[in-house]
Amino acid sequence: MMNKRHCFTLIELLVVIAIIAILAGMLLPALSRARDTARKTSCMNNLKQIGNAMVQYVNDSNDYLPFASGGTTFSGYCSTDAPAWYVSLAPYLMTQTKNFYSLAIPSGKVYVCPADQSRVPGNSETSTYAVPHKAFTITADKQLVRRKITGYKNALSQICFLTEHYPNTYGMVNWQAAATLKVQHGEKYNNLIFMDTHTGQITYAEMVAGRFMSVNDYRER
Repeated sequence: MMNKRHCFTLIELLVVIAIIAILAGMLLPALSRARDTARKTSCMNNLKQIGNAMVQYVNDSNDYLPFASGGTTFSGYCSTDAPAWYVSLAPYLMTQTKNFYSLAIPSGKVYVCPADQSRVPGNSETSTYAVPHKAFTITADKQLVRRKITGYKNALSQICFLTEHYPNTYGMVNWQAAATLKVQHGEKYNNLIFMDTHTGQITYAEMVAGRFMSVNDYRER
């Protein structure tokens, strides 16, 4: 006796499709949150590695921090003797450099946050991360001056060393230019690293208010 083959009816197929759609709708937000968490964690790890490189640089440079920024857009503010921070730290992060404001390709993945859609990790001449522009010390002849990490009045745990900035050309973020600022992680905050190398988050409102990165934060003794 032959077994009868069962065929799905149109209604049954529609029910199955509806169930799949409901499950997908439930899973996609969870997958998106998991992806954002992974990007946040990777970004934090990047900043911690950069922080360790900064400590090594400072130890090798008589307590001096790297120059804040470099690049042709800051004409007169930089030179081969005053390279961008990511160029100064490149030897400590196993990365080659192209010039005083560019990394060589392939570059270290540590310089780019996975959430940065304007760069590809390992294939970028610049970095996601930027020094707040108030960290600059600019003389009358428009030359950058390095600062000693031991010379600040405020606690190092309250002074920003680097934060994320999109877009970011040559390693500097002007938090007073609110229209150019963008928060990346969950559209809620950016990561940052402090002078004492601990990491944290900063919201858009905090950035435009200059929290951790105002003139007063960078006061010298």
